[in-house]
Amino acid sequence: MQYTIIVIGDSGCGKTNFISRMCTGKYTKRHTPTIGSPCILIHERTNYGDITFTTYENYPDYDLHVDGAICMIDLQSATGLSNVMRNIEMLEHKHPGIPIVLCGNKCDAKERKVPWKSIRGLIPKNFRHPYYDVSARSNYHLSRPWLDLAKIVSGHRDLEYEEFYPGLVPPEVVMEGGKLRVR
Repeated sequence: MQYTIIVIGDSGCGKTNFISRMCTGKYTKRHTPTIGSPCILIHERTNYGDITFTTYENYPDYDLHVDGAICMIDLQSATGLSNVMRNIEMLEHKHPGIPIVLCGNKCDAKERKVPWKSIRGLIPKNFRHPYYDVSARSNYHLSRPWLDLAKIVSGHRDLEYEEFYPGLVPPEVVMEGGKLRVR
């Protein structure tokens, strides 16, 4: 099974680290803007066989056949949510019915500027895409958006990962009493 996925969002929202964590398990602290749109292959072993995501970051040519998208919000940026909602509208216009997973990255940051109430308030009631708080830095909920997309694009709602891969290392933070705590 092979699918083309794009990861879109504002500059600095963590797209590169989000993808890199899934491929290698590594996180880079220093932000270097991504130039161009490298194609990265993410391979996973599932109970339905191997799955490969051909992944593009902010792919500029939306005429490319796209099977799904991950839209990232920087939870440290007050403008991130409105920008990502515009991106989603554009994607849905170009690719009607495209599966999209919305991710709020940097949920473990001390200076979170986009609280859950704001996200819930700005997302339209008919919004049918899943949302996850994630953290590429601490590996929090990192595999969930990818697994959701795999289930949707493959049509196998009971699909599960079978083998260890870098994105499945235990997160460095855990949720306790509604607050993230470092392990």
